[in-house]
Amino acid sequence: MALAITDEHAELAGVVRSFAVDQGLRVAARGALDSRQAGDPGPLWKQLGELGWVGLHLPEEFGDSGYGLPELAVVLEGLGTELVPGPFVPTTAASALIAEVGSPAQRAALLPGLAGGSVRASLALDGEAGPALGAAWAGLHLFRRGEDIVVVRGGQAEPLGGLDPSLGVARLDLAGATEEAVLPGAAPAALNTPVPRVTGGGD
Repeated sequence: MALAITDEHAELAGVVRSFAVDQGLRVAARGALDSRQAGDPGPLWKQLGELGWVGLHLPEEFGDSGYGLPELAVVLEGLGTELVPGPFVPTTAASALIAEVGSPAQRAALLPGLAGGSVRASLALDGEAGPALGAAWAGLHLFRRGEDIVVVRGGQAEPLGGLDPSLGVARLDLAGATEEAVLPGAAPAALNTPVPRVTGGGD
């Protein structure tokens, strides 16, 4: 069932699906499965940023359109229909969480890069030692520490093949990473964020 509930949503859904089909993104995702490699999402990621879809749900003060989660859900559905590879889901989920529970200073420091697409994020809600969704491409990582969510920059990612390499799942080594922020008590909100749970990887 389509998520579009207004005429504007229906129009947006059509634009997203047409873009995904025209760009042959289903073929790209199939290529990742066949090659067992995540591939480089750079060109596609640049386009998604230029279209404003990466920060569609964020307040206008951070450089984007100031729509909301319903519009983001429409975009996610349209991209998901064509199995679009890349870090769109973890990056938008990370920015949505920071926008919801971050302090004004944290929002000002972290959201502009995420909104514009210059920063990609990963999610490792089971702790820093576990697999992280999108970590193969991310420079910013969110992981759970008790009831808090910690945001770090840097570190090394060890790609994990898994069933779908187009998700960019990798195990993080955060030695030498810089702790950017702690979102106190944010773990329950993060667990309610609508992203796939990553519980393992491997060949």
